[in-house]
Amino acid sequence: YLGLVENQSDWYLGKLWKSHRPWPALGRGYNTGVILIHLDVMRQRNWSQKWKLIAERDLTTLFSTQLADQDIINAVVK
Repeated sequence: YLGLVENQSDWYLGKLWKSHRPWPALGRGYNTGVILIHLDVMRQRNWSQKWKLIAERDLTTLFSTQLADQDIINAVVK
């Protein structure tokens, strides 16, 4: 229900510097600059509730996002 491309940087691999703690992602993660979205499927899968629950869960340990919506979408996709 989402069309995304792989992120080209090593950001989500967590190896950029010693204390780097990125949000959860599959491999290099996905870039959210351009997204194809099947809105009917997102509504059926309760996207509006799902992303909020995952964001709140991860914010309890990571405290903030560094790449905003991209961090949250990668955490949900994972």
